[in-house]
Amino acid sequence: MKKLISATVVILLASIGTATAQSGPFLAATVSYNSYLSVDAPNGNSLYYSGAEVATPSWTDKTLMVGFEGGVYASEALRILAGGGFNRTVAPGHDVYPGNAAAGIPSYDQTPSKASTNYTVFLGGDFCLGSKNTKPFVGVRARGAYGNNQMKYKYSYDSKGNSVAETWTVGGAIVVGADYTFQGGLILGCQCDLFSYTYGAVRYKPQPGLATNAAHCNNFGVFAAPTIRIGFNF
Repeated sequence: MKKLISATVVILLASIGTATAQSGPFLAATVSYNSYLSVDAPNGNSLYYSGAEVATPSWTDKTLMVGFEGGVYASEALRILAGGGFNRTVAPGHDVYPGNAAAGIPSYDQTPSKASTNYTVFLGGDFCLGSKNTKPFVGVRARGAYGNNQMKYKYSYDSKGNSVAETWTVGGAIVVGADYTFQGGLILGCQCDLFSYTYGAVRYKPQPGLATNAAHCNNFGVFAAPTIRIGFNF
């Protein structure tokens, strides 16, 4: 892996010119695969719970996510950037819809209320090369994410309160990519993780007062998580 990283850096240095100055900060929207774990709170009214399973944070198992990033140039060749994304979903539940057994009309069971919140953040730096308009780069990223999912059968006479599942990930990556700046400051770019590592964990508490059930996972990626960047340089 060290030889692969070294060879990539050498190829970039050999194929491009010197870095040029870039004025002002930049702000961009990104389209990439999300970096948080997917988890659902278990049924909070059960008497038995199986072992918790954690979904691997592999980018190949994820859906697309829109995020934002911004940064500044600390020098002609070095830029510092940060970004992230946020998602909030709320689904209200409903009571039982009774049927009529004698007439063959089935009943609809109640639907639990659900609420899900996810955050993703990252901090990184890039060494930029190339001409004034075209800038290949090699960089590093430190990433983190948190997710919270809750479910409650609030219409049930035996409801025991919220069932909660929490998940988080931390990791880092070496990234490679390139940006092209059009006249007027429009930026169009792409990147991918040359190498990445992510540690993920999930915790379940299906009923208030119960002990937490937890699980963990590790993920390694090579040439993973392609990302498109569209933004402006100010």
